[in-house]
Amino acid sequence: MGCASVAGAPRCDGFGTKMKKTFRVDVRMESYKSFFDHGWAARIMEATAATPIAQAVFDLCAAWRGVSNTHAMPYLMLEQFRGFAKGLLGAHWHGAKWIAATQQGLASEMGDGLSNMGRRRMLAALARLETRFRETLASTELKELDIDILAMWEKHLENFEMQAVLWGSQRLCYAAVYYSYEDFLTRCVAAARIDPDYRMPRRNDFAKDLADAFSSNLRDRCWSNSAINVARLARHALVHNGGRVTDELGKITHGILVIDGELQIMATDTSDLYQLLKERAKELAAAFPPP
Repeated sequence: MGCASVAGAPRCDGFGTKMKKTFRVDVRMESYKSFFDHGWAARIMEATAATPIAQAVFDLCAAWRGVSNTHAMPYLMLEQFRGFAKGLLGAHWHGAKWIAATQQGLASEMGDGLSNMGRRRMLAALARLETRFRETLASTELKELDIDILAMWEKHLENFEMQAVLWGSQRLCYAAVYYSYEDFLTRCVAAARIDPDYRMPRRNDFAKDLADAFSSNLRDRCWSNSAINVARLARHALVHNGGRVTDELGKITHGILVIDGELQIMATDTSDLYQLLKERAKELAAAFPPP
């Protein structure tokens, strides 16, 4: 395992060998935001609640939500850190604790070294200091306490392990978005055929089953569509060929970055696939109107 190319800066980790792998990741932090459409999920589940595919729809939404959260984990990690840091800084926890500890302990620590008048003057001074401290807090803009999350992101990207996380997780997420959709298609055909034991046959046979169960138009939209065919072949390459471009995928224009014959799944490839498939899933679900 070896060489990652991030923003044009190669970094190598050969595990003690001379072997290398060149890969590329999307360095834009915003590309890793959650892509799951909660409104879409609520609408499609409500529309199919009383239909034979209610469970299949729920399972699809659950699967895609999980994939989206996995996709977004690097972004969420830094956002949660920023939230924690802002909360800590916003409360000025350390300063407040220091003043309270000083008020409670300094007088007793001084012992006989302070007269009663000196003790009272010191405590009064600390009380005024606390008041000014809290007034300063109240007038401080929260943005002044913010964390430069983009700088943190760029620093994380210098770490080879972070690059590997982004590269590996997108391969998994892209495939999971697609195979969750394929499972949904199969279960819809099974419901239409009233055959709970139905399983997806070979590709051409499934295209026929889909058209017979619904229509040739839905088959063309939800299965034979060129963009969905790319996703299917890319998924096959990832799952069955180690991510290397297969002969079948190599014969078509697929739009996925390839380096040294290997697919480089970008974060936007995953989110774009979800946007495509969620609309196709909606179209197929509409073939099951509530009773």
